[in-house]
Formats: sequence, C-alpha cells, structure tokens
Amino acid sequence: MKIREISDVLNGYAFKSSNYIRDGYRVIRITNVQSGYIEDEKPVYYEYDNKLEKYELKENDLLISLTGNVGRCALVTKEFLPAYLNQRVCCLRVNKEKILPKFLYYVLNSKKFEFECISSSQGIAQLNMSTEWLKEYNLEIPTIELQEKIINIFDKVYNNIDIKKKQISSCNDFIKSQFVEMFGDPVDNTLDWDVSQIGDICFVTKLAGFEYSKYINYKDSGDVIMIRGLNVKNNKLKLDDVYYIDKDVSDSLPRSQLHSGDICMTYVGINIGDVAIVDDKNQYHLAPNVAKISLNDKNKTNPLFFVNLLAYNKRNFASTATNTAKQALNMERIRNLKVMMPPIELQNKFAQIVEQIDKQKFVNRNLFQLLGKKLKKCYNSIIDFR
Repeated sequence: MKIREISDVLNGYAFKSSNYIRDGYRVIRITNVQSGYIEDEKPVYYEYDNKLEKYELKENDLLISLTGNVGRCALVTKEFLPAYLNQRVCCLRVNKEKILPKFLYYVLNSKKFEFECISSSQGIAQLNMSTEWLKEYNLEIPTIELQEKIINIFDKVYNNIDIKKKQISSCNDFIKSQFVEMFGDPVDNTLDWDVSQIGDICFVTKLAGFEYSKYINYKDSGDVIMIRGLNVKNNKLKLDDVYYIDKDVSDSLPRSQLHSGDICMTYVGINIGDVAIVDDKNQYHLAPNVAKISLNDKNKTNPLFFVNLLAYNKRNFASTATNTAKQALNMERIRNLKVMMPPIELQNKFAQIVEQIDKQKFVNRNLFQLLGKKLKKCYNSIIDFR
C-alpha cells in the first residue's frame, strides 16, 4: 500500500521565531527530528492559538525531516506534548486499523528508506524532499498480528541498547567526578595549581589553505582517515562516518598529520571546543575546522589528563570565540588560553583510572556493536519479511 492509503500526510506551519515565548506549546522543528528520536536540548515554545489547531501534534504521530538530512524519522511521545508542527517537517498520522504506528516507525528508520528519501530529493546546497513523493511511497504491510511480533523483537533489542548506553554514560560520569575530586574545578582552579598557557606546553596548528587544496577530493576508502568535526566527540574519536585520503598525500603534508597522543579540537561552529585524543589504531590527518594540539613533553603532561582538562574548559573556548554568525577560534586564542597544571604524578594517577574505566567501556561497546548488528538484521527482516 502507498503511505497516503494508510495515513494522513500533514505539513507544518511557518512559525515566526520572533514570537517564541518562554513556555506554552512546544514547536517541533526540523532540527529536533533526528534518526529515531526527537532532540529536545533547546526547546522553543509558542502561544496557544485555536487557529493553529490543524498543526497540533498527537501521541504516536510520526515525524519525517523534509530538508537537509532528509528521511529522518521520529515518533511523538507524551513527554513532548502539547506541541505544534513547524514547516519542513512532515507528520504521518496512521490508520491504526491498517498499520501500527510503532511498526511504521521501525520500517521508516531503516537505511533503505533514508537512502530512497535522499535519492528522491532535489537541491545542491541543501536537499529538499517532496511530500507528494512520500505519499506515493510503497510499503508491504503484514497482518496486525505479525506487526506486533516484529515490534516486540525491536523493542527488546532497543531496550538492550539503552541499557548499554546508560552503562557507557555512567562510566563517563565517573571519570568526570574523579577529575573534579582530584583536581577541583579546572576553570576556576579552586585548588590553586600552577598555571600555563597552552601555547607554552603545546604545538597548536590547523590545516592551511594550501594543504587543503592538495586533497580536496577526499575518498570513501583509502589509507588515512580525515578527522572532521563530527569525528571529535566526548574525548574520543568517533569513526562511524569517515572519509579518507591516500597515504602519499598525507605524507606530503606532515605538519597536519596526526599521531598517537595528539588532541583534536573543533574551532568553528556551535560545537566549538569539542575534543578527542588520537589513538594508534589507524593513520589520521586533520580536516578543515579541526585544530591539532600536540604536547611538547609527554613526560611533563599526560595526554589523557590534558584531553579531559580541555573538555572541562570548553565553555572558556566558546567565550573567547569571535562573535560572528559562525563562531570561530583562531589558533592564537587557543595558544593564549591559560590552564591549570597539577603535578605529573597526579596526572598519571588520573590517567590510570581512565584506562581502567575505558576497559569496561570497551566491553560495553563491543556488546553495543553486536546489538547494532542484530538491529540491522531486524531491519533487513522487515524489508524481506514475506
């Protein structure tokens, strides 16, 4: 059946940001619709208006992004209500006699659906997907009984994934609490440690324009991984979405090569100051908008301590960024930032704690990856359920 045969396809309203208020009806915008969930870190609200009734969302409505990262699908739950639907977000309100909302939610979260949304979209700088195309999208729909069985399988897998996420999160929280317990507040330097400028203890650089021009044609596979801003998260490299360059290109640009123990930091955009430490598992190279911070003497400064120290100083980086539409830090601002420097013996002790916690996180991540494979198998089973 086509989507229009099993659900109403509703468009959003162009709410004016100048009319947002402190509380009221939440406005669900395209930035809120992520793959599988509604992101609600910075909610905005609108005053209730009975003329906007047709844009009110209901529990179990499905939301689909129509612009930019098209094809992302999220399910509306009670916690987000009351809420209005903003423009460029599509709402599917299903006929529950034909299809269960959660079954359709799981189907539309498949990579197959997302890829077809992207393929159907138009635009160069920014993709735009048509609701007319979406209305004609074909689905093979099993019986309600079989839908319930499939939902039950997915629910179990997702519950296990949530458990592993919480365990990994608790490990991260423990590291943060240990840092403060051992060193105090790193921004205010409450324990009055010695202070140094980053430029005095580190080599700080970024990708130069002439360097970028040499490998502007990056690849989907290759020898050396380019570290972009989206790969820099939570003090670790996030490598589920990467591009590559050839080794000979990387070797011709030694200044921006990355080595084990180097620290990467984003210096442009809303996530300015995110950091990650470079491991020895792969070969890496800087991409634009990411700075390299290399310690001058690792016998005096422990890399694991220093990356956590920089993470705690993130708000300092943001406050010293240029006040433009697109926040940015130049390298000199990074070099001039002052940071506390406790004794190396205490830094090493903290690093040992981090390494022990990382071992537990490694076990949980392996289980997380196994669950991810099971999830992929479940999606493939839905597509080929007949």
